[in-house]
Amino acid sequence: MNKNNPKVWMELLSIFIETDCPLRAFKVFQYGIKSLESDAMPLCQMMETFLITQNETMLLDFYDQATYGSSTNISLIFRVKYLKWFKIRNTLTAVRKLFKELIIMSPPCKHLYIEMISYEQSLTSVNLDRVSKLYNNVCCNLGQGDVELWSNYIRFVYKHVQRCTAKKIYKSSLPFLGPELFGDLTKEYENIKKEIA
Repeated sequence: MNKNNPKVWMELLSIFIETDCPLRAFKVFQYGIKSLESDAMPLCQMMETFLITQNETMLLDFYDQATYGSSTNISLIFRVKYLKWFKIRNTLTAVRKLFKELIIMSPPCKHLYIEMISYEQSLTSVNLDRVSKLYNNVCCNLGQGDVELWSNYIRFVYKHVQRCTAKKIYKSSLPFLGPELFGDLTKEYENIKKEIA
């Protein structure tokens, strides 16, 4: 068996999926991601699709493995998927705890912050300070060249916090965006002021 060939692992995994053997399928998955490392994404996607219809405990184990025990490119994607899945099934406190665990992983993941911001904003009682801090962290640490992210941050603060604070954030984005993209943000900022007037 060629242990470095993703097709071989997927064929083996599909045998256990088709025969509805989740425990054996999970063992194949575990061995497969160790052998394939960064080429294990198709295997991860296949296993996730299978487990979603199976057992939540095994799906939790899968997300744990895909997040903490796999290559960086796979971990970056599955950190966000794990948080999305986890937030539907757990308390706010548990979700925030998981988020804190996931954001300390390296390399940092911008989409993880975006997912958490979306979750925090969906709550009945939105903690404005918490959302502002999340936006500030992601923009200042991972917002290089991201006009949409900065625009969303400014829109949130302009609408829910203070307009003068939004203006300060707008001005502070220049080093992160550069003159050309700052011009694009300027147009967005003007639109925000018209929208929320």
